[in-house]
Amino acid sequence: MTTEDLGLDPTARHVTVSAPGKVNLSLRVGPPGADGYHPVATVYLAVSLRETVTAIARTDGRITVGPSGRHISLVDTQDVPWDERNLAHRAAAHLRRTLGLDPDTHGVHLEVAKQVPVAGGMGGGSADAAAALLACSALWETGHTRAELAELAAPLGADVPFSVLGGAAVGLGTGAELTPVAARTPVHLVLVPADAGLSTPVVFQTLDELRREGHLPDGPARPEVNEAVLRKLSGLENVDGLSLAAEVAVPAAADFAAWERGTLRRLLVLDRIQDPGNLGTLFRTAAALDWDGVYLVNGCCDPFNEKAIRASRGSPFRLPVAAGGVKGLQEIRAAHDLQCFSAEPRGPGLPEPRELAGANVCLVLGSE
Repeated sequence: MTTEDLGLDPTARHVTVSAPGKVNLSLRVGPPGADGYHPVATVYLAVSLRETVTAIARTDGRITVGPSGRHISLVDTQDVPWDERNLAHRAAAHLRRTLGLDPDTHGVHLEVAKQVPVAGGMGGGSADAAAALLACSALWETGHTRAELAELAAPLGADVPFSVLGGAAVGLGTGAELTPVAARTPVHLVLVPADAGLSTPVVFQTLDELRREGHLPDGPARPEVNEAVLRKLSGLENVDGLSLAAEVAVPAAADFAAWERGTLRRLLVLDRIQDPGNLGTLFRTAAALDWDGVYLVNGCCDPFNEKAIRASRGSPFRLPVAAGGVKGLQEIRAAHDLQCFSAEPRGPGLPEPRELAGANVCLVLGSE
């Protein structure tokens, strides 16, 4: 259903978010456990095909979903269920229920525009769910970080947490136990959709049948990630040992608020910087000027994707980095007595440069 069909005002308060489809560069599958789920070891990679979800506020408390009227779909959506079975709908309902939000005041209509082939194993439905989580979280002002939403996403499907985070990652367990990986080698893929889709449950059932009949060897109970794929993706061709995933992983987020007082004196805050090249350049500048760390406000692009890494010349691996919302930034400022300034050189209230000598400074640079 469109906003016109529902009698909604398309200019009402709304939030638009996109999430990427994915490919599994490697997928190793073990036998199903007692719960029926298969253990996997996979290397996820986000692709440039994205799903776009616009969350429009509803005042009647209902959750509805339909094709987008403001963004173009590149795939046939004839077989997409536009009801409670839709993963975007399920994601919004899951978020509202899990956070205990008042259903009478937290209604939403979700417009979905699809680029990812349907039933092609590329996580189009998972990307819809991820984009819906992010959009509804912003619309309802829950204050949750992307990492927190990825944790909430696990019950929606094994691929949904990765779709929330994007980039590249190793997935273990059902695929939802993620270790982000710094993909420093560009990957160019030619994707050719088949005439018909495949159901993921049917694919796994067929694998089990082929193994039972002896056509395929049984998989290990705990599959291990393909090291050769990780080496190629990370550009670390000469690394040996089984600890490769840890060596190419994105560094752990810095807990700036917990640092000893006085150790954080220069913090660069980047707010909604969407261009990876611009983000990388700002990282490189911060490293060159010996700033103590970088804080990414929710909405920034990934500083560890290939374009950002090239522009930054690897600076995100040398600088402490954290991401979060405004509340997290306020806690950091309070913990270190940071004076916060915007980048506008003629903005009211900005001190003269000489007044900053010896001051603890938090510099905020906004979106382009």
